[in-house]
Amino acid sequence: MRDPNDLWKHDLVMTAGNYTPNSFNDDLIVRWSDGETTLYADTAYTSLGTKNTPVYPGT
Repeated sequence: MRDPNDLWKHDLVMTAGNYTPNSFNDDLIVRWSDGETTLYADTAYTSLGTKNTPVYPGT
């Protein structure tokens, strides 16, 4: 989905699917090494979608 870079060294688990309503593209959910979980809604082949953070680090 994205070119390799330093950001992705901190992801632990990643999954793609249709997790949001009325989505035309898949969504990407990432669990980061600091405990944060990020949802990138409407992720397309060439770009990440809108960033949402349902779980912040330390919560």
